[in-house]
Amino acid sequence: MSKKPAFPVFEVNIATLPHSGHAVALRADAAACLALAEAAGVTAFSEVEADLVFRRWRRDGVEVTGQLRAKLEQPCIITLEPVFQNISEPVKLTFIPENSKLSSPVGRADRELILDPEGDDPPDTFVGDTIDAWPAVFELLLLAIDPFPRSSAAEVAAAREQPQDMPDEKQKSPFSVLEALKTPRE
Repeated sequence: MSKKPAFPVFEVNIATLPHSGHAVALRADAAACLALAEAAGVTAFSEVEADLVFRRWRRDGVEVTGQLRAKLEQPCIITLEPVFQNISEPVKLTFIPENSKLSSPVGRADRELILDPEGDDPPDTFVGDTIDAWPAVFELLLLAIDPFPRSSAAEVAAAREQPQDMPDEKQKSPFSVLEALKTPRE
C-alpha cells in the first residue's frame, strides 16, 4: 500500500507582521503537486505557485493579496484525452480571529443575512498566531479549475453530431402534440 502524499503546509506568523506587510512565495514541489492533484481530483499539477503579501487588516485581522498561478492536466469529460489548463488568478483574502466581533453577523438572530454575490467574500477565521497559507490558496485553485474540460477533438465530435437544419422539413414543436389533442377529430 503506497503512502498518501502529505498536503503542503506553510504557516505564517501573523503576531509579528510588519506594517508594510510580509511577502510570501509559495512553490509546490513534486510531492506537494502530487498531493494537491489528488485532493483536487485532477490528473496532475506541473506547477502551483502563489506570490502573497500578508498585511494587517483593521485592528486584529489579516488581509492576504497576491497572484496564484498553476498548470494542470485533467481528462476531457467526453473523450478522456488529457486537457491542459493554465490558471492565473488574483488573490484577495481576509482573516479575522475566531473570537472577533467581526466574525458574527450584525443584527438579531431572527433577521435574514444578505450577502452580495459580486462583493468580497466574508472573512475567514483563524485561531492562534499563525495562518496556514496553503488551504486558502488551494480553495481558490479549486474554484479556478474548469469543472467540465473538453479537448479540441470533443468539440469537433460534438459539432458533427448536431442535427443539421433542413429547410424543407417542418420542425415539430413539442406543443404540436397538445395542439392535436385540442382540435376535434373527424
